[in-house]
Amino acid sequence: MSKFLKSAVLAAAYCVAASANANTLDFESAASLAAGPFIFSGDTIDHGDFYTQSYEVGGANGAWAGALVDGTQLADFCGSGLICPTGNSTHFYAAFNDGYFAFGNNDDSAFKFRSFDAAVIGVEGRVYPASSSSILVLHGWVGDEANTQSEVIVELPGLVDNGFSFKHFDLTQYDAKTAAFADTAFVAVRLLSYAWNPATSSYLVNGNLNNFAIDNLSTVAAVPEPSTYALMALGLMGLGGVARRRVRAA
Repeated sequence: MSKFLKSAVLAAAYCVAASANANTLDFESAASLAAGPFIFSGDTIDHGDFYTQSYEVGGANGAWAGALVDGTQLADFCGSGLICPTGNSTHFYAAFNDGYFAFGNNDDSAFKFRSFDAAVIGVEGRVYPASSSSILVLHGWVGDEANTQSEVIVELPGLVDNGFSFKHFDLTQYDAKTAAFADTAFVAVRLLSYAWNPATSSYLVNGNLNNFAIDNLSTVAAVPEPSTYALMALGLMGLGGVARRRVRAA
């Protein structure tokens, strides 16, 4: 194999490895902390490599939609009628007041959403069963002209010992539908939570939104289709042939 082709193969391998790099939105960046703690409908916040856009259902821009909560200082947000989840000692995104958010890469590149940590934020006085009574709904946009989207749901843990706790969700392992979702390249993903009746698989209270907490949203860069690499290889081989002919003609 010529030196050129060896270099080309190494370059292609580097491109494959780089395209599969993982990244995590953990709300710990300086930009994240500078923007918090309170988040309002219409806010677009920089989180280093990521951005979030926050909204409150039925509310105008400026309505309270959430907060960045310090897991070591839960009483700052949950001492007045709210039950914040345990099991996370870092900052996490809390969606309040029918709030929800979407996230994506700041450079608008496509990504695959693989895993996250999430929990219910309870309201004191509301009855919560030990089994799951809430779901997290994920919508992903592929960025084509038709604005195609996919939807999957996961069930959030129920009340245990009068409290809620974070749970790790691996979308590649949760079920077949979420595995397909995790293997799809999206340009943005939206997350919101609803009250849920697992017995009937239906939304409760006309689709009443829940407060929820989320952290450590893990993504990988979208890898081009194999056909793309095949074309790249053919192109590199063609360039190698041209280079050899030029050397022989010299």
